[in-house]
Amino acid sequence: MEIQQLRYFLEVAKDCNITNAARRLHIAQPALSQSIKRLENEVGSELFSRRGRHIFLNDAGKIMVKEITPLLSALDSIPAKIAEAAGVMNRTVKISVLSASRLVTDIIIAYKELHPDINFLFRQEKTGSINASDWDVRISTGLPGKLSEGETAALDEEIFLAVPKIWEHIESSSAGVNLCDFGKSPFISFSGAVPFSRLCEEFCHMADISPEIIFKSDNPASVRDLIGAGLGVAFWPAYSWGRLTSDKVRLLHINDIVCRRTIVLSKNPDITIGSPQDDFYRFILEYTGTIS
Repeated sequence: MEIQQLRYFLEVAKDCNITNAARRLHIAQPALSQSIKRLENEVGSELFSRRGRHIFLNDAGKIMVKEITPLLSALDSIPAKIAEAAGVMNRTVKISVLSASRLVTDIIIAYKELHPDINFLFRQEKTGSINASDWDVRISTGLPGKLSEGETAALDEEIFLAVPKIWEHIESSSAGVNLCDFGKSPFISFSGAVPFSRLCEEFCHMADISPEIIFKSDNPASVRDLIGAGLGVAFWPAYSWGRLTSDKVRLLHINDIVCRRTIVLSKNPDITIGSPQDDFYRFILEYTGTIS
């Protein structure tokens, strides 16, 4: 059975008049009659009873109408559903986050207040292995001045050394401390798959220390609480993790090496200028430009 045959049948079944149906369908009456006959041959039963020049739906025809009406209705609704889905995807921004997830969350909240119809697909990645087709905007991190092609510096921030306040033996002043003096201190680190962790390893290498990592976590709040409990020290970014709300932790400027990082923003090259994805990319740059 062909879909066109079924549509022709339903049109005839409306008033059981071949002539009127052919006129509505803009086809010749003999062609419509032949289509109905082929359909009857395929289902193995007549669908209309004939009395002289008039036709009527028989029991088989009534069953046919009942069964195919919802099927054709479902088929007719597919284009609208596809268009709706496409519209939703056009209003969906796919974000790949390798770093600064707290900052990105704040940015999304701020953007949603201005554009409540925009949706977000947030993927927190631990590596940069996902395909470009899986994201519209990507946020990562790196050392200042080391951008690759297609990357933009969204934010440059200092990395402090977070230490327990109960460690009274640590002396610091407004000039800060030297990281090289903490080579024997226990460190709390992020998972090795997190870009920030690799950045911290680079800082330690620059300071020529190999600290003992006593605990690894993927959660800044957990790192903060472990420091506050006096278990160790950790690196802590100035802005991207939000304000450090703890009266048990001190943030100390690192004096002997430059401890800074850049929040790196990338935009999928296939994004259309003026699209919601492009607008959100520009919003990130505007938002981070106000942070200081």
